[in-house]
Amino acid sequence: MFRIILKLRVPIVVVLSAATVFFALQLPTLRLDPDTEAYVPKGHPMRVYWEEARERFGVGREILVAVHTENPDGVFAPGILRGLTELTEGIKALPSVIETDVTSLSDAEAIVGTDDGLEVEPFFENPPATREEALAVRRSVYKNTVYLDRLVSRDASIATIIVTTYPAHGARPPDVYREIAAFIETVEIPGARVLVAGNPAVEAVYGVQMAADLTELIPLALIAVIVILYLCFRTLTFGALMMRAAVAFVAVLALAAATGDLAPERLPQLAGASIALAMLTVRGVALPAIVVVAAVVWTWGIQALLGLPIYIAGTLVPPLLLAIGSADGIHILERYYDLAAEIEEPREIVLTTMSELWRPVVLTSVTTAAGFGSLLAGSMTVYQVFGLTTAVGVLVAMLFSLTFLPAVLSMLPRPRLAASRVHHSPLASRLMAGGRSLDAHRRAVAATGVLATAGLLVSATWLRVDFSWVETLKPGTPVLEADRLLRSRHGGTMPLMLIARAPEPDGIKQPEVLRAMDRVLDEMSNEDYVGDTRSLAEYVRRMNQALNEDRAEEDRIPDEQDLVAQLLLLYTMSGDPGEFDDVVDYDYQAANLTILLRSDQMSTLDIAVRRAEELAEEHLSPLGLDVTSTGSAVVQTTIFHMIMESQVWSLGVAFILCMVFMSLLFRSPRDALVCMIPVAFTGIANFGGMGLFGVPLGPDKAMLSAIALGIGIDYAIHLMSRFRDVIDEGASVQDAIAEMMRSTGRAILFNAGVVVAGFGVLAFSSSPSNASFGLLIATNMAVSCVAALLLMPPALAIMGRVLLARAQRRSVRIGGVMLGPEIARDLGLADDVTAASLIRGRR
Repeated sequence: MFRIILKLRVPIVVVLSAATVFFALQLPTLRLDPDTEAYVPKGHPMRVYWEEARERFGVGREILVAVHTENPDGVFAPGILRGLTELTEGIKALPSVIETDVTSLSDAEAIVGTDDGLEVEPFFENPPATREEALAVRRSVYKNTVYLDRLVSRDASIATIIVTTYPAHGARPPDVYREIAAFIETVEIPGARVLVAGNPAVEAVYGVQMAADLTELIPLALIAVIVILYLCFRTLTFGALMMRAAVAFVAVLALAAATGDLAPERLPQLAGASIALAMLTVRGVALPAIVVVAAVVWTWGIQALLGLPIYIAGTLVPPLLLAIGSADGIHILERYYDLAAEIEEPREIVLTTMSELWRPVVLTSVTTAAGFGSLLAGSMTVYQVFGLTTAVGVLVAMLFSLTFLPAVLSMLPRPRLAASRVHHSPLASRLMAGGRSLDAHRRAVAATGVLATAGLLVSATWLRVDFSWVETLKPGTPVLEADRLLRSRHGGTMPLMLIARAPEPDGIKQPEVLRAMDRVLDEMSNEDYVGDTRSLAEYVRRMNQALNEDRAEEDRIPDEQDLVAQLLLLYTMSGDPGEFDDVVDYDYQAANLTILLRSDQMSTLDIAVRRAEELAEEHLSPLGLDVTSTGSAVVQTTIFHMIMESQVWSLGVAFILCMVFMSLLFRSPRDALVCMIPVAFTGIANFGGMGLFGVPLGPDKAMLSAIALGIGIDYAIHLMSRFRDVIDEGASVQDAIAEMMRSTGRAILFNAGVVVAGFGVLAFSSSPSNASFGLLIATNMAVSCVAALLLMPPALAIMGRVLLARAQRRSVRIGGVMLGPEIARDLGLADDVTAASLIRGRR
């Protein structure tokens, strides 16, 4: 096959280059989608309930504009109420905002009793001009408790403007947030500051962080890969490198000046880019770099053609492909340089290299793709797209490594490297010595590995599962500050809703139903994690109290349904009938009980949802009401549990696929199982280390094991492949292990260096979750490399000697004569049988 590739090398290079240009032209059509609801498939019951609640109650996603002050009178100061009014009117006038979907104290209505019955009137027609007028507004607001911790905090330090957005209608919620945020920058309220929070705000900030990561981390990851590749295959002297860097720096400065991008703060970046360009030697650096860049371009080009957006997890794809896409090239080039010291003809060097390495290259790529592709087995849309695109990128890198790389290498002259530099480098000598030492102490190393695994399994039991979406925002982000403020001093920011459906219309008007709704919310309010609660029952209680001269004892649900109906009729005649739209439907057959939570920690949300459902079962279900929970809190917990469950499933699928592929290509399930030893140790070490150091497991880290399996298995596969090849050449087990460590061990160290550096750049991500993920996966890859180099030699040594012992107890057939084990041993056949065939599973 590779003779055909070399014969058609020019057309292959041209076709692959043209295809890369074609896919690059598709990149401008890619779009970012930070929507957290995209994690859940559209037909999922949770999403169905959420959509039903939106349709029935007009519930949207709220942007909370908070006016915060430390004024002694709180927000009830003339200047602040005036500023709040102007801010509200300004937001209503924005093009992407629907005026009727904006609510604040400036247009809210108070329920008051009169001689004629009940009236609903604004808290103020015009902003108060004096302190006395402002304090009168305060007294009126505090009588209407339905607005406390909703439009104004109980300590009066915060007033909120609620802007309801609807994803299916008009502008996208994050776009509405951006327009509001831009407008707020132009507004100043003396004695107060204005902040913005809410789910759309969090998503918009995620979008900004995603865009920043894509523009900053991709070049940084590419530079890291180039530097490591240069250190692995350096062919330039330090002086030559500096001269090239100086020339590159001048060229980069000229280009920056021509494009108007030359600024003093950019000089360090330009200098780094110049050094990276200087390191681009053709074989060792440029070719692997071209492979990984092409993999990224093809992956995103295909994604654009399929119309798939880049979700939150998708920002990890480029650094990931840049890190792992170079692995095949490193192993090919390491063996290429190794053979160049022995073979004169460049084409023969390439042919010999590829004939030896095509199998491990295919196997490592397929198993890595299987590790990512296993995410398709889950039900999470975001991770399915992530798994699909990354698997495609890995296979594209394999395609380039098996075609483009040998085609170009065959066009180049034989590298001028001394044999001693390849065979007798200090690193190679140390690896050979290490291999012999591990072989000699194989039982001690194996026992140590077993004990370490047992200890890590114990610490893995300390692992806790938890996560917070908003707390993954970069520290100091205004949205994070606003969210923390509203959670601690206002009513909270995470809505949990209970939708109660009565068997018949007007069923919600029944006094016993309203009292049951009150009991549910009262008991929920006793929990520390609960802020504001709201339902139709609270309005009915306030109307009954206002109708009875505001007596405290009349803050209750009337005893008769007719009186409840009368109160509701009086309200609709005097006030805005739409005020009840988000708490009860038109027929009064379904009600919405809203509970605002002060935390979005998954552990807290789980407790809150369970508690709310228990109370609904206790108080509402006995009255014949059908109750379902929904809202952002349920959306988040559902996403969280789906991620964790799908990752367990994906990990199992990845394990099975890797075992199947390795068993088929190695033609030995036993060898495949040995290859799983270092990966299994790494997985246990990952969870054990997280448990030991108190790092919680969340959606951002749930992919670690599947990714670590797909990437980490490569090291073991290359070691096993080299060991089998050397055994086939007639070497003993001891010599095979030493040679395996000398050649493949060196390439594995180079490979791990590139992977760790590529993932390590994620530490500079603007998203703390991406930064911690990058550091964890880099640590995983380092552990996987060390585990492969420390555990594979003893495992192979023990396996080889066990098979040798079995062989020495067997008879050996030569022609038609069966020789006993003693005669075979005397003739020196036992070692040959063991080394050349029995280890490979043949007689």
